Amino acid sequence: MAVDARLALALAVVVVAGVLKGSLGFGAPLVAVPLLAALVGARAAVVLVSLPLLAANAAVLLGRPVDRAAVRRFAPLLATLVPLTALGGVLLAQVPVAPSRSPSGSSRSRSRPCRPPACGPRSRRGRRGPCRRWWGRRRAC
Repeated sequence: MAVDARLALALAVVVVAGVLKGSLGFGAPLVAVPLLAALVGARAAVVLVSLPLLAANAAVLLGRPVDRAAVRRFAPLLATLVPLTALGGVLLAQVPVAPSRSPSGSSRSRSRPCRPPACGPRSRRGRRGPCRRWWGRRRAC
C-alpha cells in the first residue's frame, strides 16, 4: 500500500476514534489501537494513540478548578497509575514484539477443526491401531 494511502487511512481511523470519544466520552483507544496496529505496528499505534489522548485529557483537567475531594478520593488510583504507566512505557520499548503463534506452531489460524483418523463404526480397526495412538496424545493438526 502506498504511503499516502496508509497515511490517509490512519488519519481516518484517528478521526473516527476522536468522534467516538467526543460523543461517548470513551472508546477511542479501543477503536484506534487495533486498526492502527495493522497499519504501522503495535508499538507505534500505542504511541500514536496515547500521546494525543494524554494531551487532550491534560487540557481538560487543567481547564477546570481543582476539586480537593475528588483528588483525595482518586489519590490511591493516581499513586499507582503514574508509576505503572511509566513502567508500561519502558516495557513497551524493551520487550520484543513477536507475531502470535497458534498451539500448532503456525502464525495463522486454521479454519477447519482438527479431526482424528477414521475410528468410527465404519473403520475396520475399531479403537486399535492408529486410533489408539491418536487419542492417547495431544497432536497439532
